[in-house]
Amino acid sequence: MDMVEHLLDCGVDIDGIPDNEDMYETERIGTALHAAVTGGQKDVVIKLLGRGANKSLKDSKGQTAWDIAREKEFTDIMGLLERFEGTKSLQLQ
Repeated sequence: MDMVEHLLDCGVDIDGIPDNEDMYETERIGTALHAAVTGGQKDVVIKLLGRGANKSLKDSKGQTAWDIAREKEFTDIMGLLERFEGTKSLQLQ
């Protein structure tokens, strides 16, 4: 089992945002989905979406996961986020 699965199975809040306001001015603070998109981790993005991550949440810079993918030109991840429907599976066309 990988670390993401293990943490989610242990009850980590999939949409949790760290509560450290001191970091908000200098760093982008967001959910696990924001971090996965920022790192270009497509497999983690798929896993998080499949486990119910909320793709509409905004990070401390006011951006959604899709906004970050666009900014970084990760078109494959943008497509995943656009095509995702529901909380249990990706409905790929």
